[in-house]
Amino acid sequence: MPLVAAPVYSATKAGLNSFTMSLRAQLEDKSIKVIEVSLPHVNTDLGAPGANEAGMPLDDFAEAVMAGLSRGDLEITYGFSSQSRDASAQERALLFQQLNQPSLVGTSS
Repeated sequence: MPLVAAPVYSATKAGLNSFTMSLRAQLEDKSIKVIEVSLPHVNTDLGAPGANEAGMPLDDFAEAVMAGLSRGDLEITYGFSSQSRDASAQERALLFQQLNQPSLVGTSS
């Protein structure tokens, strides 16, 4: 889901999704699995200590990823990443609006 305050980051995540889908299709007849893990907002010290405290607990996310790998999932999502992946076009538009409220991105209307 694109974040207005971070367009390059958002485009990079979208590009990785496209790349993994294409690479997975190219390699489907080989014994190579291409697995994509889509991260939601996770509580880490990335950026600065305490900067991501609103994110989900890292241990919960790590457990979900390991469970997905154990199941053989090729696309592993969790939390908001699952919600946005599974959303209809209308739901995605609403999620985009909610995620990019002016109070959240530091802009004024």
